[in-house]
Amino acid sequence: MKLRSCVRHILGNFRPVPRFTVSSNKLIDFKIKITCDPEYPATSPNLTIYEVHGLADRDVRRLTILLNELIAERKGDPVLFDIIDFSREFIANNVPTVNCAICLCGFVQESDVYCTPEFHYFHNTCIGEYMHHREKEHQEELAELLEKDPYCILVPLRLPCPVCRVEELPYSESLVQLAHQKQHL
Repeated sequence: MKLRSCVRHILGNFRPVPRFTVSSNKLIDFKIKITCDPEYPATSPNLTIYEVHGLADRDVRRLTILLNELIAERKGDPVLFDIIDFSREFIANNVPTVNCAICLCGFVQESDVYCTPEFHYFHNTCIGEYMHHREKEHQEELAELLEKDPYCILVPLRLPCPVCRVEELPYSESLVQLAHQKQHL
């Protein structure tokens, strides 16, 4: 009679932990699947990093290498909590390593980042310029409509995400002002 071996999977969702701040920004997000066989901790677990948001591919590869080195160093010892702690520390600064989808430049600090719920990343000034541009286009369209028919129904301003064009972004006067200030420096 053969006994079936039992494999355990542990899934973790990693986001930076707010350190006593009001900000609840979660700019970096990823999941790790840790697979342990019944002989764990005598045998090392296997891990897979997936659903990554805010980390460039090179950083995901680096994290994978570092975690596998940690697992190899600790072979025979329980290592699950160390994997979790190391992963959290790896993303502790909460600054995405992907580039802005508009200007294609990197981010320097967390406060420069505008992140949509679908994890599309922009500099605050870049998205502010985009909003200003869309607002100007919208005003021109409205002027044309009103010229043709002064009693027409006015269409509200739409701000589709510059990346996916599906997600609607909320208009932000403060981001438009920030972009305007940058242009006049």
